Amino acid sequence: MCCFFFSRLGWAISYPDLFRGFSAVAEQASSDISNFDQLAELFLQHAALHSPAELHGYLCGLLSAGNRLTLDSWFQSAASQLGIEEELSAALRAGLSTLYQVTLAQLEEGGFDLQPLIPDEEVELAQRAEELGLWCHGFLCGYALGKGKPAEQLSEDARDGIRDLSQIAQIAVDEGAEEESEADFIEIFEYVRMVALLVFSECNQRVVTEGGAQLPPDTPLH
Repeated sequence: MCCFFFSRLGWAISYPDLFRGFSAVAEQASSDISNFDQLAELFLQHAALHSPAELHGYLCGLLSAGNRLTLDSWFQSAASQLGIEEELSAALRAGLSTLYQVTLAQLEEGGFDLQPLIPDEEVELAQRAEELGLWCHGFLCGYALGKGKPAEQLSEDARDGIRDLSQIAQIAVDEGAEEESEADFIEIFEYVRMVALLVFSECNQRVVTEGGAQLPPDTPLH
């Protein structure tokens, strides 16, 4: 069991047993998701109210809750979340399409390919931490809107994970202890990733019919 305190190593929030029930993953898997900076530029052109990180978290929350959307429905949902009233450009539609299809494939694969969409390591730690917090906030919003399983129907690990995401959504980095904080951030990033995969796996178990066919999870959003 790993006992971890953010405040001890420079993080603004503090609580124990952050990684209860999970092991940290040492290496990040490669990702085919649209580049954060490219999406951020498209969002800026459309005066979007939120960042790519928050929208990606929102999408992961929706999918983890068991929802599947057509691309047109996803475009409408994304535009609504981003506060975009004008017609989406072809470039943004292409970026959102890639984001949806790759994210769903990564979640369904169930391996370690899923990567929360945040700026790369060349960006200052404080900004990456803020974006990870926004990703967590988006995930919780998407899961709630998607009407995912109530807490009592989830495993203890999944319940704890969702609770932890609500606290990580408030994450901030104090100045100083940069090297130690960087190492801690990597562990927190991996934990967030594992929580998303766990919640998805528990809410998206396929139903096997009498004839042996597998049916996808319920799709309450269209």
